[in-house]
Amino acid sequence: MVELKTTQKKKKLWVPIVAPQIMQFRNIGEAYTVDPKSLIGKTISINLSLVTGDRSHKDFTGKFKITEVGDNAKTELMSFELSPSIVGRTIKKGRERVDDSFVVKTKDNIDVRVKPYFQTNGYIPHSVQRSLLKAIKEYANEFSKSRTYVEFARDVLGHKLQKEIKIKTNKITSIKFIEIRKFVKEIVEKASVKTA
Repeated sequence: MVELKTTQKKKKLWVPIVAPQIMQFRNIGEAYTVDPKSLIGKTISINLSLVTGDRSHKDFTGKFKITEVGDNAKTELMSFELSPSIVGRTIKKGRERVDDSFVVKTKDNIDVRVKPYFQTNGYIPHSVQRSLLKAIKEYANEFSKSRTYVEFARDVLGHKLQKEIKIKTNKITSIKFIEIRKFVKEIVEKASVKTA
């Protein structure tokens, strides 16, 4: 007599995905999966205002990475970016737009790429532009070093960094506005170790 083996199909589950603690663990989506642990490392992009509850973030897209799975899938904020169409619309004719991109380090030793752009009240010479870029980079670095990654992200989203940069650079030239169009947690690839 031949004994037949039966395989039982695993049931798929809906797993809620939640934002980090800084955003009150708000629900940002759901995943339908057989193995919830397989969600670790996956990312989800969402309009940031739906996560923060702040309408001033409606033109930003946030990217979150799943880091832990239990009753729900916990995430960390990896980046946020201002819509390119909004960047174009904010620039007025007859005024100078300046962009930059640099990496700063937070108090908890995390590298963050920051991409600010700003507009002056009129044309500025290249020497003044260079002085502005240097001052912005130096102050952003000083600002980030006194904060953890979570605190730094919170203060950029809350426009604290932008307001302080505007005040600090006023002695160089008047800035109409400054915005961080992109904020990205840099991923450091671990070197592989070969064993004999």
